[in-house]
Amino acid sequence: LTVLAGFIVPDSQRSRLRSILREYSANWKVSLEHIRQAVRREFPNFRNGEVVLKRLLTQLLINHRKVESEIDHIDSQLRREMVPSASLVFEIRRSTEEFEFRG
Repeated sequence: LTVLAGFIVPDSQRSRLRSILREYSANWKVSLEHIRQAVRREFPNFRNGEVVLKRLLTQLLINHRKVESEIDHIDSQLRREMVPSASLVFEIRRSTEEFEFRG
């Protein structure tokens, strides 16, 4: 048994965890774009939208780093399946800059 974010993860679930990490790694950029588009659509006032987008993406990064930390405790080999934080930070900066530019 292993603990992830306060939950017990049986060893038999590691393959499921690996699958989830792979799916996230494959789709995170598209999901980030969907978030950006949804914020633009729901917040036509670009200043408000910019604030909301930055807060959303900041929380995403915080959660991503928490998961990284937990994954390191479970199995450092699983970390290879994760999107590096640096890549996420780069795309977040790019997304917020594009939002500001288009505003």
